[in-house]
Amino acid sequence: MGRKMIDLTNKKIGNLLVIERDYEKSLKRPFWKCQCDCGNIKTISSAHLLNGQTKSCGCKNKKPLEGKKFGMWLVIEKIKKGPHKGLWKCQCECGNIGYVNSSNLINNKSKSCGCFQKKIIIKRLTTHNMTNTKLYRIYYGMKTRCYNENDKRYKDYGGRGIIICDEWKNNFLNFYNWAISNGYEHNLTIDRIDNDGNYEPSNCRWVENKIQSNNRRNNIYFEFLGFKKTLKQWTDFMNWNYKKYYGRYSRGYITFKEQDIKLIIKKLKGD
Repeated sequence: MGRKMIDLTNKKIGNLLVIERDYEKSLKRPFWKCQCDCGNIKTISSAHLLNGQTKSCGCKNKKPLEGKKFGMWLVIEKIKKGPHKGLWKCQCECGNIGYVNSSNLINNKSKSCGCFQKKIIIKRLTTHNMTNTKLYRIYYGMKTRCYNENDKRYKDYGGRGIIICDEWKNNFLNFYNWAISNGYEHNLTIDRIDNDGNYEPSNCRWVENKIQSNNRRNNIYFEFLGFKKTLKQWTDFMNWNYKKYYGRYSRGYITFKEQDIKLIIKKLKGD
């Protein structure tokens, strides 16, 4: 019985990466297609690979990648010692240094240190040319409140589980189209109809800041004769100075004094 063949697929031997078995040449003994660090493909027998007789395509003393450009990478040198042994030291156009294997360079699997992908994302965000508009600032603020834990408003939004629907979350143009089709004007702001609901088309509307202020979760409510209103609504109702009454409340004093309550009740009764 013949000796069982060793599968060398994806094994790295010297400067060679074994790709696959070459069945056209493997008539009496197994041959393998290998890619050298320089990028060349060569077919080599199992015996020559396993006994170390062949460790490259023949470019052992050459430096085929040094000085070449792959995407945003400029190849500087081959690393022969240390944790990056067997990789190529490359410098990205942004100035960062990285270590990349030859196959990833040659096959365009690695084009930069990562800044290339960032450029694509930034380009997608800015191609609409609306990053300096109020509507984009509303969109950005909405995302910040929901997903940035360092934002002071996060606890009242993302911290409570409020999220942005998939349709809007990573697509400003979808949000823009909805806004324009649903009454957006420069003097309006976005408001959630259900204060515990998410930012999504069915739960959002455009309102004046005054209306949104009355819908906030942390509003201060007072009830007189069965009428429940926020502090702001009561002061507007009576044409009183809101800051004066809020100052009383925030300092722990009685917000509406006895005389204030009498005046409110009198107006509610229509006297």
